[in-house]
Amino acid sequence: MKSFFSYQVLRFLKISAVSVILMLIFFLPAFNSVFRHDLIYSGEGDGFRQMMPFQMYLYNHITSLSSFYDISFGLGGDYITDLAYYYSTSPLTYLNFFFVWIVEHVLQMNPHTIEFWPGNQLFFAIFKACLTYIAAYYLMRYYHLKRYTATIASILYAASNVMFYFNFTWSFYGDVMIYFPITLLGVEKLFRERKAGVLILGLTLTLMSNFYFSYYETIIISAYCIYRIIFVYKADIMSRAAKIYTSIITVVISAFIGSWGFFTGISSFLHNDRQQNPIDYPFLVNLFDTQKQTFLSGFHIVLSLLVIIALLQFKLYNHYYYRLFAIMSWIFLIGSFTNGFDSFFNGMSIPQRRWVYILAMSAAIIVALMIQHLAELSLRSLLLASLPAIAIFLYSHHFMQGKWHWWMSTVLIFIVLVAIVLLFKGRQYLWIKAALVALIAFQQLWLAWDYNNNILFQYQTDRKQVTKYDYFSHPLNKIIKEIQKKNNNDLMRIDYMSIFGLNSPLIYGYNGISLYSSIFDGKILKYYDKTMQINMPVDKNSTYRLFNNRANLMALWNVTDRFKMGSDMNMPYGFKLQDKVKDGKDGDFLHSSNQLHYPSAHITTKTYNMSDLKSPLDKEQAMLQGVVWDGKQKGNSKFKANPNLLKDASSKLNHAERIDKNHIKVTKNHGGMTLQLPQSVSGQYKDMYVEMDIEKEAPFGEHYVKVNEYQQKRNPSDYKYRRFVSPVTMRVKASPDLKVQLPKGKYRLSVKGIYGENYHTLEKAAKEVTPVKVKKVNSGLEITKPKAAQGNLVLPTAYRNGLYAEIDGKKYNVKQGNGIMSVIPVKKGQTHILLKYEQPFIKPLLLMTIIGILAGILWCRWLRRK
Repeated sequence: MKSFFSYQVLRFLKISAVSVILMLIFFLPAFNSVFRHDLIYSGEGDGFRQMMPFQMYLYNHITSLSSFYDISFGLGGDYITDLAYYYSTSPLTYLNFFFVWIVEHVLQMNPHTIEFWPGNQLFFAIFKACLTYIAAYYLMRYYHLKRYTATIASILYAASNVMFYFNFTWSFYGDVMIYFPITLLGVEKLFRERKAGVLILGLTLTLMSNFYFSYYETIIISAYCIYRIIFVYKADIMSRAAKIYTSIITVVISAFIGSWGFFTGISSFLHNDRQQNPIDYPFLVNLFDTQKQTFLSGFHIVLSLLVIIALLQFKLYNHYYYRLFAIMSWIFLIGSFTNGFDSFFNGMSIPQRRWVYILAMSAAIIVALMIQHLAELSLRSLLLASLPAIAIFLYSHHFMQGKWHWWMSTVLIFIVLVAIVLLFKGRQYLWIKAALVALIAFQQLWLAWDYNNNILFQYQTDRKQVTKYDYFSHPLNKIIKEIQKKNNNDLMRIDYMSIFGLNSPLIYGYNGISLYSSIFDGKILKYYDKTMQINMPVDKNSTYRLFNNRANLMALWNVTDRFKMGSDMNMPYGFKLQDKVKDGKDGDFLHSSNQLHYPSAHITTKTYNMSDLKSPLDKEQAMLQGVVWDGKQKGNSKFKANPNLLKDASSKLNHAERIDKNHIKVTKNHGGMTLQLPQSVSGQYKDMYVEMDIEKEAPFGEHYVKVNEYQQKRNPSDYKYRRFVSPVTMRVKASPDLKVQLPKGKYRLSVKGIYGENYHTLEKAAKEVTPVKVKKVNSGLEITKPKAAQGNLVLPTAYRNGLYAEIDGKKYNVKQGNGIMSVIPVKKGQTHILLKYEQPFIKPLLLMTIIGILAGILWCRWLRRK
């Protein structure tokens, strides 16, 4: 037993050493980009905006043992649940954080600044590539591949462009390339040895890490098991019935162990509100699009033409695993021609090509098996198979974009294979095996160079971008830290968002009013789109951004300071320009601060009903004075609605023609409609809220909607991430002329209302509500209120199921009011309140994990004994 254990450890160390050497070689193109050209190994889009900020944010909060709920996550949220799609439940993420923690404390590096994380991206990508190779090698050996062909298959998989694509673009996707071979190995060991441990490990890691991976794996592993059950392999020791019930029990045990991560991910998905833009996709993908190419060049996956030659060696289909993975490869290759296949693997949503790692695996195996069984092939079969491969090459080469030369290595390999068949009858001596491994490695290295130069390079940016003014500006960061220290207000929020950075609050470390993430609590978007009709700068999914410069919302959410790049033509009422922050030649930030000191954390006795409030302005003013309940709970106060000034307005068309009551045709850019109010009416107000239904119907294309000084950018109607909202409310400075300006085209346009705001309600409410003191601690928020105060304590942080108040050692419910704010009913005599958060069902889920672990141990022992 001891010698067996020592052998396994030694074997693992040898495989690991080989993986490190190989992956360092295959990452040479990345090293060249990073160390020679000073580029960042991460996409300048989501890499900069999501991957690095999310990891830094999680590391900061997890290492400080903070509550899962934090007010700095957008408007406040459970960052563990909402980031489950990315990193927060992945065991590999926590392994990475362990390495980072060691680096922080041993090498005195600073992972609390975004400048640290580009280097971590590259390091951990290499680490995961090594794990991918190790997992793949163990699987290949179990499939009875010889050492050299197992090495070939592992190289083809672990050094595929998919590995670079995943770890570069969305680094968390790289996890599934490790879990997939582990899970396949687990299925094989269960059916051939009655050992369930590896399968439990693979399934648990997948379920724990990401519900998105789990969906993919459910499809492919289920299909794999069905095939393995129907078509029995000679080494299987289980009957078909035994395979079914042992698989089901093993899956259930794995689900118990990974229940917390899986449930967290599923709940985040179910609470999300990512409405799909209704686009009809054609049945077939655009076969002339270079991104959809599979051979020679492509974005998502690039396969060697050896795959085609291997697929056409029908004689080798007599081998069980060759047939299995050839069928799998055919299915995925044929499926890749259709949008429906991409949509199916994306949960019947927008077609996305993220299943490619499965094809990379099956293709790697059949190429390696073809090489292993070369002695069974004839020269004729190889040459005949090369004809379709040549045709595919000519087609792919015709539509190829960029300079791709790696195919020459494939031609060389094919010539060598032909020579082996011709000269040695397929027999492979040691030097031939070594040469074949070297040639395959050379092919993948050349592919890595070409993929890096033609695909990844266009999404990279240099290291200077990390500290550039529009991402992480040191002068701006210094001012933000000074403001935070001066205000000494843990609830204060800052109105700033870089268009390049998007997640600026996470990058700089302040409480903001924006978030860019594929998944977050959908109630916030309901608040933006329907409840308050907050018009965002762009109509896009996966984000909420700013407050449309509405002073009432700034007050409600405790926005004390504001930064704008270049100019600030639409400054909210009550804000005053303080200074100008300069960062280089182009980085000019105008800093203004809120002069209206409304206590956003306060106690009020007034309550209102949402159904009684007709306009967004009504809702803002009611929220300033009291709590607005939505639902059955009744209010105790009446609200006098703001008059709709539309009845006082006249309208005229500018460079436009009326088609019918609700449609106009704009004949010149910046044409549209002007709404005119008497000076005696507009002069009473500081701001105007213009509510309208507007949509461009023709021609399709990016455009804008502008009302006076405010402008919203709108995406084309066929843009897959477009989020259309109607009606919209746009806030502008009070003026007798409200000019709705549009580019040329046909529009549906209907003005619903015009409302004036003089801010008397805001100024009055600031004096009437009772302020409370709030301090942020690791466990939540500590609140101190006057002993005599009673009513509803309103906090400027988004409500989440799981929040509760602790007063004098007792738990009290936290309610949702004012749209999405957290409200705590308080009584006289209570002075100290602690707002805490407990993730829903976390205790039973952790209990399920413990039960699952114990059941897994017993199950594995029972199987082994039987």
